[in-house]
Amino acid sequence: MRPSLAAALLLAAAMVFSPAGHAQNIVVAGNTRHADVAATARGLTLPAGTFTVTELIDAVAGYLCRIYVYDLDDVEQRATFTLQRALSLDALGSEEMLYALLAARNLAALPLDELRGVYQIIALDAQRPTTPIGTVPWRRPQDILLRPHLRELVLTAVPLEHLDAAQVAQALRAQFVLQQTWQPGTPTVSSIGAHGLVLHGYSDLLAQTIRVLHDLDRAFAPPPPPSPPAVPADVLRRLDALEHEVQELRRQLADRPTK
Repeated sequence: MRPSLAAALLLAAAMVFSPAGHAQNIVVAGNTRHADVAATARGLTLPAGTFTVTELIDAVAGYLCRIYVYDLDDVEQRATFTLQRALSLDALGSEEMLYALLAARNLAALPLDELRGVYQIIALDAQRPTTPIGTVPWRRPQDILLRPHLRELVLTAVPLEHLDAAQVAQALRAQFVLQQTWQPGTPTVSSIGAHGLVLHGYSDLLAQTIRVLHDLDRAFAPPPPPSPPAVPADVLRRLDALEHEVQELRRQLADRPTK
């Protein structure tokens, strides 16, 4: 595997200044297919033109200060992308754009050392699977819902309070099978115990599934117990008067001398 040192571009690139006075880095140099790709404090700007997959990886890596390690021979043979107009992206948008484009070329980014910003680009269409389950990141359902447009390959666990997990898993499998023949990224589901599901797939697709599961789980919640009937105010006043009478009788009985 030949590693890409794309993240080093951010440190090695010469610092220039735009007319507006904002610091600007050229993270990918221009060529006959497109102009320079610039990164500023405002975001990453991809000019109109045609880009290879490696150029897009290097551009996002330089902007996000990450390292994406990949097999250069494999990635370079992927089809190019053509942008009809310039595209400006913030940090979240650049990551979402890259992950979506990688998925379109049967590639995925998996964390090798997420804390230090090191990721691996793997091929999902290889003859031998290259995505051991241990490298697919676990994400909490709430984190997936916070970024419903990120096409990240993930695993997650969804707790259910009211639905039977085995029945739900069986229903979801039938739904997922209708999409396509399984390949890495196609959603899968397994039940854990009576009220737990484990889902695998692209996070943007799982976000929709998680929302549906939450809605269904609430819909099948048992109805709340009926509220006790309201006692009329006049009845409460009569009960209160009787309670006072009883207390007075008890006091009188207690004061009577014993024989």
